[in-house]
Amino acid sequence: MNFPSFDTELLLAINQLNNIFLDGIMLKFSDTLTWSLMLIVVVLVVLKDRPFREAILVLIGMALCVLLADQISSSLIKPLVARLRPTHEPSIMFQVRCISGRAGLYGFVSSHAANTFAIAVFLAFVLRHRTTSLCLMLWASIVGFSRIYLGVHYPLDVVAGSLLGIFVGIVVYTLYFFVIGKCFKVQQQYYSNAYTSSGYQVDDIYIVLTSMALTLIYTFF
Repeated sequence: MNFPSFDTELLLAINQLNNIFLDGIMLKFSDTLTWSLMLIVVVLVVLKDRPFREAILVLIGMALCVLLADQISSSLIKPLVARLRPTHEPSIMFQVRCISGRAGLYGFVSSHAANTFAIAVFLAFVLRHRTTSLCLMLWASIVGFSRIYLGVHYPLDVVAGSLLGIFVGIVVYTLYFFVIGKCFKVQQQYYSNAYTSSGYQVDDIYIVLTSMALTLIYTFF
């Protein structure tokens, strides 16, 4: 598969910003462990605010998002397309700053982008809170950008991974909604200002947002 030249040019422009402060931030953004607090808080909120069987389905949905996005990207698309990562491409490998190492051989599509967007889209549908949804999309976008900055993915790797993640998130949520609606008959809508339309306490949603803010502060310091 042939990729446009602007993909390489944009990669080099972003990767060669050469800012030590930004290097540290992007390394943290790219590290899955950085976002552990946010994900743990989400799990606790789901378990607190929803009936046990529904909560378990949400957690299964989150796990399924990661499983599908990761396996489709890593086990199917990457070996099929076989696009070398920038750090392995002979024509540019010596121009790329290897901030976080060379990573695996193939890079199309970005598994980081696929995983984070799958989780973000699924949770946006589940939680039904506009500000949280925007923050989740921003989170996934910055993680994707960090992969370009670190030199381990081309921009189109990230864009394609993001689209894959969005697709997976929608599919998993559709499956979750079907199971909830058809098997458990859970169709209650919440109209109080104290709850989101899907039944999560707004105060608990703010705790999720706080955990995201604290994680963001951590990445800077």
